[in-house]
Amino acid sequence: MGCALTCPNKILVIMPKDRRKYRHLYVEGMLNKSSANYLLNFIKSVDNLQGWQLERQSTVLAVSGGKDSMCLFHAFRLLNFPFVVAHVNFGLRGADSHIDELFVRTQCALYGIPCFVHAGQTTRVATENNVSIQMAAREIRYAFFEEIRIETNSAYIATAHHQSDFLENFFIYLTRNNLQTAFRGLPRQNGFVIRPFLHLSQKEIVSFIAENVIEWREDLSNQSIYYLRNKIRHWIIPELLTEWPDLASEYVELVELQLQFDNIMKPKFEALWNSLEYAPEKWDIPLPIPERWEYWFIKQWKMLGFERGQIGDFLSEKSKSGAYFESINYAIFKDRNSLLVQNKIQHQQNVVLRPDMIPKLISWHGKPITIEWSNDQHPPKNEQSFLFSEDIFLEKVEIISWEKGQKMIPFGQKSPKKVSDLLVNAKWDGFKKRECAVIVSGAEVIGILGLKRSNGHLPNFQNGKNVKITLL
Repeated sequence: MGCALTCPNKILVIMPKDRRKYRHLYVEGMLNKSSANYLLNFIKSVDNLQGWQLERQSTVLAVSGGKDSMCLFHAFRLLNFPFVVAHVNFGLRGADSHIDELFVRTQCALYGIPCFVHAGQTTRVATENNVSIQMAAREIRYAFFEEIRIETNSAYIATAHHQSDFLENFFIYLTRNNLQTAFRGLPRQNGFVIRPFLHLSQKEIVSFIAENVIEWREDLSNQSIYYLRNKIRHWIIPELLTEWPDLASEYVELVELQLQFDNIMKPKFEALWNSLEYAPEKWDIPLPIPERWEYWFIKQWKMLGFERGQIGDFLSEKSKSGAYFESINYAIFKDRNSLLVQNKIQHQQNVVLRPDMIPKLISWHGKPITIEWSNDQHPPKNEQSFLFSEDIFLEKVEIISWEKGQKMIPFGQKSPKKVSDLLVNAKWDGFKKRECAVIVSGAEVIGILGLKRSNGHLPNFQNGKNVKITLL
């Protein structure tokens, strides 16, 4: 069986016995007779360290046909690790994309490896989702890999990222001013995605390819300086490695130390986060955030669905007390000296009360409110319950949310007060303000359940008919 390889303008079909004759087309670097054993032993040691048990369960290899992924392909093959191959044809480079696909299919057929190929509509996905081509390609790639992992009952998805990718990742996030991510590098495992080569240098991969006369395809787009990653790959990293040859390995060691430190700090942060929970799914986080915990809080807020821009806004000294931020399921109120986090408050519809529909039970932000006729001969003992005379129904009676500009004459006083001032004086936080139930008769605020009632519509304990409204 032959193997399809390409030169710039044509496809070569190289029979196995002829491979060494054409090695100059795709082999880089000097031969290193110890490279094969070193690389294979390295993978086995990483496998043991991580507990992946790659020899016992299938892995999906992400294979583009390039140097690194073909090295991974043959390393797994020589180690007799069970695996299948997943290849994505993004269709972005015309005939070259299809030749890459043909090459990967041919290599898999040559060694009897199951091969799954997906034709990604990259441009369409980028346009529909309003993201860059690279971001769309990433989404397509990993969605397909996960689909194949499930379909083949494989344990992991393995990629061929190595030390240089570590450095590229660092500079990419550095240009985005995302220092927290930049200095934490690429994880060796992220969910089902594993990176067995992550601590290998490119020279070690090249030596392995040379010694084993491994064929691979060059993606010409990797030479283009149109993409930021390629600018870093071709302009920055080579210069740095020329001046400091051990930079990549030393950076990896630094990240490893950081990961060890994180493993110590993670349970400490979890204990801190739990101590700030004052009710189920409600947290009160004092400001300012100590610098040593900032990374962990940012990570936690991201898990709750907040975007980095939002996080920067509510941590900024420029954002005022009362600022409100939402993710899909959570909300954050910025109070004077703290951030309040809880499940997002859904908009509560106004509830109209009518005398012919009493008794009535309603739910207000998950809390029950009862409305009933009352024979009580004394005022309620607390502000959770109010008694009003039936003449409140001469106007339209509603329970509504607090709004700016509302005023009320509190019981026992003569002049109107802003409802907002009453809430502030009661030290109600932002969430409690949004959840409060304001009772109005016509345009008049006659009570705030749980806080204070007005002078109006006082109950008649002699001959009148009274209505009782209670927050349970």
